[in-house]
Amino acid sequence: MYEFLNNKMIIMLLYNTNLIFMTIRVTLILLLSSITVYAQAPYEKYFKEPNAKLTKFSDPTNFSLVEKESEGAGWRYFESKSQGSKKVILYNHGWSGVGQKYKKLASEGDGTIKSRKYATNRNQQKIADFFGSKSINFYSVLRKDTAISWRAFSEASEEMLRKEAYGKQIEPLEVFYHLTKLAKKELGEDCEICYVGHSAGGASPLFTSMYLKDKNAKHVAMSPENCMLYEDQYRFIERGKFCDRTFFENRYNSLSKRLTVIYGGNEIKTPGPEYTYPSYLMWVNKVKNDKKWLKKRKKKWENHYKHTKSYYDKALTLKNPEIKVVVVGNLNHTEIAEHTHVNEWGSAVIKACEF
Repeated sequence: MYEFLNNKMIIMLLYNTNLIFMTIRVTLILLLSSITVYAQAPYEKYFKEPNAKLTKFSDPTNFSLVEKESEGAGWRYFESKSQGSKKVILYNHGWSGVGQKYKKLASEGDGTIKSRKYATNRNQQKIADFFGSKSINFYSVLRKDTAISWRAFSEASEEMLRKEAYGKQIEPLEVFYHLTKLAKKELGEDCEICYVGHSAGGASPLFTSMYLKDKNAKHVAMSPENCMLYEDQYRFIERGKFCDRTFFENRYNSLSKRLTVIYGGNEIKTPGPEYTYPSYLMWVNKVKNDKKWLKKRKKKWENHYKHTKSYYDKALTLKNPEIKVVVVGNLNHTEIAEHTHVNEWGSAVIKACEF
């Protein structure tokens, strides 16, 4: 009887042990499935606020309040929700959203040089509402002011240069990290994510397409260019490892998955910077008396155009079948992110996201 009980106890012990191991295994699977798709991404070590809190803007229509709320700890975001939809776009705006006041960024003008002094037609809430009207959830963070003015750049301290290098190369990726967690929390782990960005924010989808583990995610880079013109900043953050030119010139792009690169038709045409970047003409009129500075500025814009055109040409030659290149209408570099043209470029984004 004693021997029988011992055997019975051993059998029960083995059974319970097996249950424990099965429980541990299931728990580990659940934990692993909930871990952010950003795990082990090489840029994560440069994040400044890995535990940051994201908060909605209290009133997206109050531009002054938006500007005030955008600074400080964590990030604020715009959103548009579509009930019952699992489709979601996470969006990174361009450098204008960093280097100028939100009132100017979001205000609507007629597109003329004169109107661009006070309005650049990139209202993030209107963009969000467009995608929401298409049954797509949308989240967009207003990134922080890390910009150095054009005039002050030659006199900038190393600390300022490092701050701007972070703002161009890393902050958009850090924003995507937090927005990914937010989307999965609110929409479920099975939500369909499409990472989208424009210009300085457009380089981030190049790298999410390389490093993220989500096999269903799509990535859309609109006119990506985050390190152009700033050669001295390449020495920061692994010598420009997360710059657009590194992606196009390095074998890195062979790692890319489900990426679409979008350009506006006018920004790749030959007439040059005044045709591609309307703001160039604004500066011509604004600083007529400062010919030396204007000449320098003109050269920068010419390089800007050459940069965009050269990487568009490079994109066409990439041998990775996972990378598609799309040209949208006759839009220029700024129009391809404006809410006044969102019907045109937004439709191209939706198609690229396969929504």
